[in-house]
Amino acid sequence: MKNIKKIGLLTTLILLVSFTVLQISQEKEKIIGAWISEGAPNSKWVFKNDGKCYDYLDGNLDKTYYYSIETTTPQCFEEVPVGELFSYLKVVNIADSNDYYCYEILSLDDYDLQIRWLKRGGSIYFKRQ
Repeated sequence: MKNIKKIGLLTTLILLVSFTVLQISQEKEKIIGAWISEGAPNSKWVFKNDGKCYDYLDGNLDKTYYYSIETTTPQCFEEVPVGELFSYLKVVNIADSNDYYCYEILSLDDYDLQIRWLKRGGSIYFKRQ
């Protein structure tokens, strides 16, 4: 009986890890492209396959970031409760590694991206261009 419980627990753990890996993989694919902020239509973020995000303001390149999508406990700010797991986007300014931001990914599909800045809260909505 103990072996059956161990096998069930192991199977559940394997399924959970597989689902998480699949989720990250799908999010990394879906985020590629250009996104226009609904609250600030003059702001556009362009995510590329090379792990870079280009931030445009009024059609001009403002900043370039490295980005990653993770599901581990964010290591961005002290305010994030330890042990809280969710999918999040981290962007780090290529020119200044002290300039970085972490966002919880609230939703991401082929048309919409909604993120919440972990430091100050508040959602940002984007539409795919």
